[in-house]
Order: sequence, then C-alpha cells, then structure tokens
Amino acid sequence: MSLLALTGITLGTLYQKRFCKNVDLVGATLVQYIAASCLFIPWAVQFETMQVQWTIEFIATLAWLVLVLSVTAILLLLYMVKQGESESVASVFYLVPPVTALQAWLAFGETFDIYGIAGFICAAFAVYFVVKDPKMSTTSKNSKILVEND
Repeated sequence: MSLLALTGITLGTLYQKRFCKNVDLVGATLVQYIAASCLFIPWAVQFETMQVQWTIEFIATLAWLVLVLSVTAILLLLYMVKQGESESVASVFYLVPPVTALQAWLAFGETFDIYGIAGFICAAFAVYFVVKDPKMSTTSKNSKILVEND
C-alpha cells in the first residue's frame, strides 16, 4: 500500500506540474479534500464505530493532523510543484520515512536499527542527487567559452 501511495502521489505531482500550472492553491486543495472525503467517508461508515472520546490529547492530535500535516503540507506541496521542478518535489517524499523515524526517536525514544540507519542514508543521498544542481562539465565549459569568443 505504501508503494501504491508513493506511486500515486508521484504521478499526481507530475500531472499537476504539467497540466495545472495556473490553478489556485486553495481551490486545488479543496478539490483534493472533497475527492478524498468521497472515497474515505463510505469506508469509515462501513468499518468504524463513529464514536469519539473527546480528550485534550485527542483534540491536540487532531489539530496537529488537520492543520499541520494536512492543510499546511498540501499547500506547501502545491506551492513547491508550482514553483519548482516536479522531479525534485516528488523526490522529497522519499524523506518522509527517515524524518518520521527521526521524530519518533526524538519524541518517543524509539531506536534505530542498522536497517533504519541504512534506509535513512540511502533516502537522503537519493534526494540529494535528484535536487542538486548539475555541474557544468569541463567539455561544456570549454564549448561555452569558444562560442562566447566567436
């Protein structure tokens, strides 16, 4: 399911970059939330009890999930897609698991095993190689100098 979600968000990002360049960010976010609600509300009604215990912890967690991880994250994603290269934006999603692991370590004292550390390093390097500026090769520099001198 994680691979399917990652594939979907990557394809969605590429689609949006190509076909939705001048879309209003707030309107696009609203459409995405309505579409997600149409998909998940029937599942929730079918499989959940729909009972909530309103505690301070629940309200704080819900506020964090809605305001920061949903609204802010989606608006930031849409802004990044609009301003940057879609490949760079899509590659940032590969940082989600290691950053989540780091947050769990800081907040809950979870530990890293050797596989977690290796995954963290691989993801960081992969994103670095995708988003870094390509350096002009020596041949390209020499060609540019020759063209400018003519």
